[in-house]
Amino acid sequence: TRTEDTDFAEIEDYDLIERVKIGEQIKPKLFVSIHVNFSEYEDPTGCETFYNSEKQFAAKAAQSIASSMDVSGILPSRGASETKPYSPIYIVDYNSCESVLIETAFLSNPNDRQILCTPFKRVEIANVIAQGIHESLNTASKTE
Repeated sequence: TRTEDTDFAEIEDYDLIERVKIGEQIKPKLFVSIHVNFSEYEDPTGCETFYNSEKQFAAKAAQSIASSMDVSGILPSRGASETKPYSPIYIVDYNSCESVLIETAFLSNPNDRQILCTPFKRVEIANVIAQGIHESLNTASKTE
């Protein structure tokens, strides 16, 4: 829903509402939103995946993505985390679809930033995320 790097605060409501609308129209098995993180400190590092605990498949997918990232060794995995009622993540908590939000790395961390600035590393990260999604879809189809 974005074509350029814009101050997120300026477009937050429209941008997020549009993303959820897309999910509602397409009705995917899993809605995946991929981002990069930032901190005021340089120390935070790694990939974190968020999910709504009320969505069982999203929780399994988030765990699978986090596990795939951990095994890959590209970036440390910060694990899979439930969104909190006092701090909802719009794309995950206001979407009727099973949804996950992945923060791939921290731009504020020099090592993470270097990885993100390397094209083949971005492809590796995308492949690891895809592997985690694929594993969760395979597991789901075996239990249905």
